[in-house]
Amino acid sequence: MRIPPKNKIILFAFTLLFNTYAYAQSASYIAPTARWIDKEIIFLPVDTSEINEPYKDWSTSRFNTITPIPSSVYLKKGIIIDVQKDDSFDPYFVTVKLVESETLLYGLSHDGHLKDVGFREEYETASKFVGAILWNERSTFYSYDSVLNVRKHQVVTNLEPLFLWDIEWSKESERPIRIFLFEPERRKIFYDLNFSTINLNPNSNPVYIDDLFHKVNPRLTYPDWDDRLWEKIETETISKRMSREAVLLSWGNPIRAESKKVDDDLIETWSYDRIPFVTITFKNGILSGWEKSGDN
Repeated sequence: MRIPPKNKIILFAFTLLFNTYAYAQSASYIAPTARWIDKEIIFLPVDTSEINEPYKDWSTSRFNTITPIPSSVYLKKGIIIDVQKDDSFDPYFVTVKLVESETLLYGLSHDGHLKDVGFREEYETASKFVGAILWNERSTFYSYDSVLNVRKHQVVTNLEPLFLWDIEWSKESERPIRIFLFEPERRKIFYDLNFSTINLNPNSNPVYIDDLFHKVNPRLTYPDWDDRLWEKIETETISKRMSREAVLLSWGNPIRAESKKVDDDLIETWSYDRIPFVTITFKNGILSGWEKSGDN
């Protein structure tokens, strides 16, 4: 069947559009690992006393048969020089060149993440906060018990000022950067975090400095609020007549928010994944009530 010239142009445009869309879909699929090329990584200081097979996801052979000796990669710098995907298999095949020895290491990346390494640029980003005073944003930190050789949860008051005094590479494969802080009474605490998804499975979220801290003292932002309100915020409680801003400081962002007009009033509902599940209601920006539910 002969296609008219006008229809040929339409068909060509459609084909070009479809191919462009398909390429964009493919490009977006490989984008997370494609961005790794030429990135500098550090092999984390894994705890060889607890891990029987350190760096087992890495090999000195292309066939993934020879696991490197820990001392040969421990805290070594590497450059990601190649990332390939075989459509018949799930993993990405990653090639890293060690900076000091020119040794090539080969790793498998399942679901677009890598174990036992961290991005150098993320370490440098975190280092910019060394020496800063930051205010806790409802985060729980840790301290290390040298007698029991374990780390322990440390509850830190919401909005408590903390001095970030140092960072180092963590032994946590999913959270490669460890930040050390001092509380006002000089208690030393730490937190392990990850700025990207390089170490995380697809169901996890990166942790940013902004997720843990306020960079400016919130009391300076709202100088007219009284001490009773600040006490509620610091103890992470809410009460009627609180403003939206006060609730955000006390409980953070909701997992779901909806708004509607009722007569001349703006009604907002915020849902929080707490225990139990809570939905709170604002009327014209002022907290008017809440409901608790066992169902999420």
